[in-house]
Amino acid sequence: MAMPPAKKDDLDGMDFCDYLKQAPTAIQELIRKFRDCYHVFNNKATGAEQEDQREQLLTLVQDVVDKCKGRYYTNSQYQKTEEEIQKETQVLQENYRE
Repeated sequence: MAMPPAKKDDLDGMDFCDYLKQAPTAIQELIRKFRDCYHVFNNKATGAEQEDQREQLLTLVQDVVDKCKGRYYTNSQYQKTEEEIQKETQVLQENYRE
């Protein structure tokens, strides 16, 4: 099955959630990793649609800032967390094999 493009303006009216159901596993995992936090843009939008997209993005950013209470991850914190996740995944895989 051929995958549709990932840009909203190329989805020909397809809902992005429907696109994700057909997306490669790596894309689905990436979306899950970020707790389904994403924003889809129509790069060809103009006028009101473009303004609406901008407002949606700013709202999303503000929601993330609010949820994190102003805290953020540094690259070193991210790398340490990623290493811990990989270790845990490896242990789970080894346990599953047994």
